[in-house]
Amino acid sequence: MNEDPGPGTAAGDSKSTRQPSQRVRPSVTKSQGNGIAAGDHASRSRSSGRQSFEAILQQNRELLRACSSLQEEVSLLEKQVELASQLVDYDELTKLPNRRLLRERFTQASILCKRHQKKLALLFLDLDDFKPVNDQLGHVTGDRLLQQVAKRLTECIRASDTACRFGGDEFVVLLTEVNDRGGVLTAVKTVLAHLSAPYVIDGTSIPLTVSIGVAIHPDDGADYAELLRHSDRLMYRNKGFKTHRRRAQTATVKVRT
Repeated sequence: MNEDPGPGTAAGDSKSTRQPSQRVRPSVTKSQGNGIAAGDHASRSRSSGRQSFEAILQQNRELLRACSSLQEEVSLLEKQVELASQLVDYDELTKLPNRRLLRERFTQASILCKRHQKKLALLFLDLDDFKPVNDQLGHVTGDRLLQQVAKRLTECIRASDTACRFGGDEFVVLLTEVNDRGGVLTAVKTVLAHLSAPYVIDGTSIPLTVSIGVAIHPDDGADYAELLRHSDRLMYRNKGFKTHRRRAQTATVKVRT
């Protein structure tokens, strides 16, 4: 007995009419396409960002190298300027201020002394019998003796004062802001005591005496040149007294013997 296939069903459809399933390639929707494009863009952006970062790092490294090189050049230039200043203002052997710097400091000190109602003084020094040291012991020893004199001279004056190598075996000391002649005399005694002690070079003891001439501003002169002439003249007069006294002592010894 045949069953009724039921309403709405064709007689030939007693078996399933469905066809075997076929694989369908997934289609890319618009939203998915946009996502892929965005991903590619982000990847390219990251790559570009890394390249930009590396470029910045490289620029910074080059800038640091340039700064380091510039700093070295500045340091070298500062050393050259310092060396030039030393050559212009200081004596090469003793490292003391030279005549030019002494005159400049005198000008500055005279302004301050006038403002503070103080005095200043120039001490003109000459080493007695320095020539025999050069002649008998050599110029190298003579130079070392001058260096020791300069060191002692610097150590026995105030930081506000100036010791200058004027030339040869002559030195000048500028005393600033002194109250009176008594203060200058005290400084002179200190200088004589320090410079007159024996010097020892390579085991050889070298006795040394110093002649000093003193000029006080404004008492003995109104300007630098006048004070310098006055102190120089007094120094040579004192040196002459020493020479005369030594000759007199020598003559006395000869008479007694």
